[in-house]
Amino acid sequence: QHFDSNGFAYVIDRATGMLIKADKFAASINWAKRIDTDPTSVLYGKPDIDRTYAVETLGVDHNTLNICPSLRGAKGPGPAAWHAPTGRFLLPIIHECMDLEPHTVPFVPGQPFKGVVISEFPPKGETQSGQFLSWDAGAAKSNWTWQEQFGVVSGALATAGNVGFYGTTDGYFKAVRLNDGKELYKFKVGSGIIGNPMTYQHKGKQYVAVLAGIGGLAGLEIDLFKPTDGMSFRPCGIRCHVEKGGNLFVFALPPGS
Repeated sequence: QHFDSNGFAYVIDRATGMLIKADKFAASINWAKRIDTDPTSVLYGKPDIDRTYAVETLGVDHNTLNICPSLRGAKGPGPAAWHAPTGRFLLPIIHECMDLEPHTVPFVPGQPFKGVVISEFPPKGETQSGQFLSWDAGAAKSNWTWQEQFGVVSGALATAGNVGFYGTTDGYFKAVRLNDGKELYKFKVGSGIIGNPMTYQHKGKQYVAVLAGIGGLAGLEIDLFKPTDGMSFRPCGIRCHVEKGGNLFVFALPPGS
């Protein structure tokens, strides 16, 4: 199973590479109605695009509103985690939409060549732009969802003790219970987490480690270096929450975790 940045969870036959099914893993996704999974169709594997949210419908110099997901995608590069005993995946989510206005720009060497004005924000009626959720692979639906202030771009980790781990952009490393998503523990690491937690054993004791240090698009797009600026819907950038960082944190787990 593959969770794509376009907001769809693809199930692919590992032997043949054929697409079996594709489901939206975030309720806000509206850019496409579905993915065609009929192998006899000429559109097999392609999206049924909702033209209401297609920028070519209005064209250049017109603002298309409320496209979901945003330019950053519904899921960042951090991997999902598979928990075989429960048949669930743990997913870090960027829960954002956008207004997008394309325009014509001349190419000037050494200058940005973007040609679009973008405003990003949480889905209508919501105030938080991140999620960490449990996905039931068999039922193709979410079991529970935990809301975060900023998009979650770290990887996820699941342990045999039914505990899930992930990091937040505003600087927390968290442990949650897999059956219901209840937060069991959190620790302020000082910088945003965009890396992937990992686990190992040493002398019979289990440890979990994670690297803290904001960067990449997570640091750039919410303006790490200017405390008074940030996303259009934020009065303050991520600099108000974290420092630049670059530290490895290691946690010892209690038996059975």
